[in-house]
Amino acid sequence: MEADRRGEGREPGRDLRPALIAGLLAALSRWALLLRDQTATGYDAWYYVLQVRSILAGQRLFDDDSLVFWFLAAMGRATGDVLLGDELSATLFAAAAAALGTACAQRLGGLPGAALGGAVLVAATGHLSLSAEFLKNAAGLVALCGTALALADRRWGWAVAAALLAVGLHKLSGVLALALLLTVGVVELARRSRRAALLAGLAGTGVAVLVALAGALRVVDLQRLVGVAQGSGRWHRLVHSSLEGPELVELALVHASPLLVPLAIARGADRALVLGLGLLAVVCAAPGLPFSFDATAWRLLCMGFLPLALLLAACRPPSWLAAPLAVLALVATPGNVAAHARRSPDYAAWTEVLPLIRAEVPEGGRLVAHRGLCGFLWAEGGIRCENFEPDGDPAEVWRVAFGFSPQRLAPYGGAVQLLPSYVLVPEPVWRDFRAAEGDRWSLLRDPRNPHEPRPAFVYRSGE
Repeated sequence: MEADRRGEGREPGRDLRPALIAGLLAALSRWALLLRDQTATGYDAWYYVLQVRSILAGQRLFDDDSLVFWFLAAMGRATGDVLLGDELSATLFAAAAAALGTACAQRLGGLPGAALGGAVLVAATGHLSLSAEFLKNAAGLVALCGTALALADRRWGWAVAAALLAVGLHKLSGVLALALLLTVGVVELARRSRRAALLAGLAGTGVAVLVALAGALRVVDLQRLVGVAQGSGRWHRLVHSSLEGPELVELALVHASPLLVPLAIARGADRALVLGLGLLAVVCAAPGLPFSFDATAWRLLCMGFLPLALLLAACRPPSWLAAPLAVLALVATPGNVAAHARRSPDYAAWTEVLPLIRAEVPEGGRLVAHRGLCGFLWAEGGIRCENFEPDGDPAEVWRVAFGFSPQRLAPYGGAVQLLPSYVLVPEPVWRDFRAAEGDRWSLLRDPRNPHEPRPAFVYRSGE
């Protein structure tokens, strides 16, 4: 008793230092990525800027009621700069998730497990993607990690509260948290009574579905999960993308992580929690889902580092193995940060041509541009923009097109050069060009030249 009061003789699973170190390293890596300049990083950042600014102005722009926006609004109000508030929030989310996840890894695998699991949580390119792109997922990840930690300690009340918070923050994180909670609960009940476990599983699943539908999911969101994959297969698209070697290795490990479940159980880890994490690993591998970098399958793969990290810890690696693997993961962090920075659009360069775009697009006009750039032009240029094939009168729309010069478009109408490879062209001119020469140019079907109609599940802005 005295030893506990003095902090001596602490159990390894209750040592806070690994969690604090992981949180600090996660914060530093996000600082290097997100706060390296005065503009945004990634493609989805401007969606959050637009939504938070509208909330602060008193009217929500997009019909997206995630709880995270109230936190982002508070940070924007406190800092006086919505973009800075969002980036600081992403840093805090990453630090909190890494700390909570490392604490859970420590419960599963002691200090070696905490070292290895924590290093994966800090370095994972999937986690960096959440910080740079998907702030709702990043916030939901904190609640998901809290759910896992509470379940590791069998604090059921905290686990339920964290899972419900995950539902309110982001639908994907909420579904994963509810699945983890239900799996661990049913496995625990099965130890006492199989019948009770079956009934609890059926009732819990029904409750979870109702909570998810009421708290986060819309009927149209289910459209994300159906359809036929377009183009090449998943691995062909991954290998031929801008993802770099260490990032591809991570994704391969995410796909293979369910194979760690038998080893973790054989090593004596928490059976119920390991089975729950195994379910998460399978779901995050997104088997059978159509794959693209805009689809749910990619969002799930980005979340797959969490079950990977915790299952690695649950395998209870010896120190001589955990230490070099943790160092190897941390060594990959600067490269992963640099890769994300290179993939981000050069918004600083686009700032220089904003006056030219404003001069060409009359008041009330609309823009079309690819994802990321579109949000920037709306948030910083003040012109409504969309990154899909526009509906309505095309005469009121101007397009920021990629890969074609004003000379190439000249037979169909005028276009204004913006940056190298980008022009501003009236939408009717673009459509005439596309109708006449569409079979010649694969760039016309490139994501940088939006041509697909807006899916029903994508949030629309208020008119």
